Formats: sequence, C-alpha cells, structure tokens
Amino acid sequence: EEELGHAEDATAIYRRILDVEFDNRAAVLALDRLYTGSEKWPQLAEVLRKEIQLADNDDETIQLQFRLGQVLEQFLRDLPAAIEVYREILATDPNHAAALGALEMLFLEGHHELEIASILEPLYLDAGEFEKLHKIYQVQLGKLADPSDRVAMYQRLAELAEDKLLDPGRAFGWWGEALCEDASSSLAAEQV
Repeated sequence: EEELGHAEDATAIYRRILDVEFDNRAAVLALDRLYTGSEKWPQLAEVLRKEIQLADNDDETIQLQFRLGQVLEQFLRDLPAAIEVYREILATDPNHAAALGALEMLFLEGHHELEIASILEPLYLDAGEFEKLHKIYQVQLGKLADPSDRVAMYQRLAELAEDKLLDPGRAFGWWGEALCEDASSSLAAEQV
C-alpha cells in the first residue's frame, strides 16, 4: 500500500487480486485495513464476510463475526443482519458476553424485541438469568393481542416470579392480571 501510494489504487489492485484468487489472505487483510481506515462500511462488511470464510478456527471466526455485527449495527444500521450475526455467534458460543450485550442493548432500545427475545430466552433459561427472562416475558406480553395468549403469558410470568424469583407478591400480581384478562381462568382463580 505504501509503495502504491494511493489508497484507492491499492484498493483496486487488491480487489483485482481477489477476483482472480478469492482466498488470497494478504489481499483480504489489506482491504480490511484500507476499508476500516477510509470508513467504507459496506465494503468492509463484504471483506469481513470473506475473512470469516477464510478463518482458521472458531475463535477467529467469532471475533470476525462480532466485528461484522458491529459494522452492520453501528455504521450501516442494518439491524436485522446484525442480529442474525449475533445469533450465529451465540449458537457457537452461548456465553459470548459482547454478542449478548449487543443484543440486550438493542432489546432495551426497543429494536426487534420479539426476534431478540427468541434468541435470549433459551440462553437466559440455561444460565438461570430469571430476572432478565422475566423482563423478556413482560415485553412479549405487551406484543400479544389474543386474550388466551395473554393469559398464558401471565401464567408464565407468575410461575417464574413464584418459583424462580421467589417473589410471591409479584406472582400474585400476575395471577390477578390473568384473572382480569379472563375471569373464567380457573388456574388464575385458584392462585389468587
């Protein structure tokens, strides 16, 4: 790049190299540096996808996937694509703190809540993160329109509050909400 002098000329040459030799790691890494430095985010996302294909191991793949997710989320604002990348990371490493944090932040900001909830729910169950799971259920409840679905979610919230959070007061409140939603709910009536 330094010998070529101009970043645009260097970029064109590296792209031509990749046209001929898709797996030329040096060219891919050079384009990564050039696109990062010039903040050409769509091109960087494309190059990161190539780097992921060329990665030598799972750790490298996950690191590159996370970078791709960040580019998609923060610079390209392609949230569905970023969420999908984070989902792939968590499928490989369910404890990847940065990917979890990114999804949690998007969830708290109100973006694609149901999709993110479907990713986080099983992870929270497995990890015993019941307070976070409770919050997901509350958001899901707000999205439900069918009364029987709402009663079922009230039941899940009440049982979670009672059995896992050890909060009978909160559980009682959820059972009361279920009864208000459907006065014929025998389970809710028994609990209240």
